[in-house]
Amino acid sequence: MAATVGITASAVVPAHAAGADPIKVGSTSPCQDVVVLGAQGSGQTYADNNGFGPEAWLGLTAYAGHMEGYEVGYYTVPYPSAPADPISLTTRQYRQTFFDSIDSGVYETLKFLEQRVPRCQDEGEHYVLMGYSQGAMVMHRALWQLTQPKTKYSALGGQVLPRLDGVLAIADGDRVANQGGVPMDTAGDGGYGIWWGGAAVGATSAKYKPLKAPIPNLPYWPATRFHSVCHAKDLVCDASNLDLSYSSNKYWNAFLQARNASTIAAAKEIHESYYWPTGDSAAYVQSAATNIAKTSKALNPKTGTKLPTVPVRVGQKGMVTLAPDGRDVLSVQWLSNPIPNAEISPGMPTIPATLTWSPTSPGIVDYSVRVSFTDGTSKDIAGALQAFAIPAPSLSAVNLQTQYSTALDGNYPYSTVTFDVVRTADSDSTPLKGFSDREDPATDFYSYTGGDANGNNLLDVGEAWSYWAKFDWGPWEPGTVRTRTVLVSANDTTGAGAWTELELPVTLTR
Repeated sequence: MAATVGITASAVVPAHAAGADPIKVGSTSPCQDVVVLGAQGSGQTYADNNGFGPEAWLGLTAYAGHMEGYEVGYYTVPYPSAPADPISLTTRQYRQTFFDSIDSGVYETLKFLEQRVPRCQDEGEHYVLMGYSQGAMVMHRALWQLTQPKTKYSALGGQVLPRLDGVLAIADGDRVANQGGVPMDTAGDGGYGIWWGGAAVGATSAKYKPLKAPIPNLPYWPATRFHSVCHAKDLVCDASNLDLSYSSNKYWNAFLQARNASTIAAAKEIHESYYWPTGDSAAYVQSAATNIAKTSKALNPKTGTKLPTVPVRVGQKGMVTLAPDGRDVLSVQWLSNPIPNAEISPGMPTIPATLTWSPTSPGIVDYSVRVSFTDGTSKDIAGALQAFAIPAPSLSAVNLQTQYSTALDGNYPYSTVTFDVVRTADSDSTPLKGFSDREDPATDFYSYTGGDANGNNLLDVGEAWSYWAKFDWGPWEPGTVRTRTVLVSANDTTGAGAWTELELPVTLTR
């Protein structure tokens, strides 16, 4: 919520150290290793450091300076960044203009991620959110939308959060007392942003409201990835020392404003100049950006061995082989944050060192581990695992027939079972070429006999795949009735594990 200030295109732009050279990207641009989304402060324009403003641009250049060998893109969130100052915000009409500006920024941030993530998920693209003042509020609220369980963007959050390397909120008007994360600069933990002071006098209307709660600490997104830079007595992020009283009596209100004039002027000076490249808080911005770069490199290392993404089915267990024989492995340790529901094992002689993951919901997670060997060497290994949900049912078994034959096949009479599997809904689910049953999975087998008319190994609409099984009635099978439950299993094009699509009861008699 930067007070209106004359920031121009001539603002100082620091040269970053030898590192990545960030390039501008859009929602359909080629995928990068990481994309930094930036939102400028109130009253700033695209002319101010490509729409980041000097404060967030300082964060970008510091981040990129530590990302040598990586492809770093940046995206400027296109939103009004409406000018603001304490006087104009006392009017209801302008408050609505300001609130609409924040809402627009949140919407545009999430819109970009909605369009970008499906395109670049398989490429392993990561993201960073940066914003100053009103732009920090935009990013803070976008984070809330991604992390809360019942928002329009909850599903998107499942895709984005494991690869959201960090959030850099500079002079955040939504800052909460004791909010956690990584607080930086001189403001005390008990201070809060100006939004909460405005809330006390009724200035709360907005579509994407903030939450007065600590930074979320989730299995796939620890709160330590949120960095808040706020200087003590800043007008916007440390407004707890300001008297925001407001009266409908214009004379009394003028008195209140005059009483606060010197305090507000000093707080405004801090807010408008301290986070510039030459300001007192520049080192904190750079340090926060450097911390986020460390996280990016830990989650997506360029050195060592990079393995392909491993598909896993929700409710099943996926495994990555880290070393083929544990005989020579001394230890395996995490370099990235440990993945929830994952285990690493050094193995043992003839048993490989592995990483296993049992996902409980769809999503993609990155990992980085170090395998240390008994000869004193080590190997860093990185990769990703992607969890896929079991698709909605779309197959059906039809034309079930059983037939008993007294003609001896070998030394015993026998029964046969035949049935077809067809598709009943649009999907890419396809039955396997062989099934077992629940009662005797080790010996009972239902074999595919035909029906793939075009030979593409996919069950197409209009096709019926046929299956057959034979059962001998030997002396080990007393009685005249045998019941079986065929487990019709299917797979799809994701490469994740198969699942039981349906259960088909079968009764055999003689």
